[in-house]
Amino acid sequence: MDGTIESAPTGGSVRPLETEIATYEANKARLERDFPGQWIVIKGTEIVGHYGTVNDAAEEGLRRFRGESFLLRQIGASSEVVLPASVVHAQILA
Repeated sequence: MDGTIESAPTGGSVRPLETEIATYEANKARLERDFPGQWIVIKGTEIVGHYGTVNDAAEEGLRRFRGESFLLRQIGASSEVVLPASVVHAQILA
């Protein structure tokens, strides 16, 4: 992805996706300015990319990080989107 990526604070005990959420928050203003409404994949402190649809973002995340957690989020969404397990399983099994 283009541009500078702000590093998220790390260290201590980390809850699942805490680093990814912190990375999103550290880059939120730039992401909302440059890619509003797009879907983003974040793994650790890396912003993997932005995508036009949730399916495209999920496919890339699953392809690159199969079996590992990653953050899938819509840029600028007012609340977090919760995907039902059936959607996640459909993507994994496809």
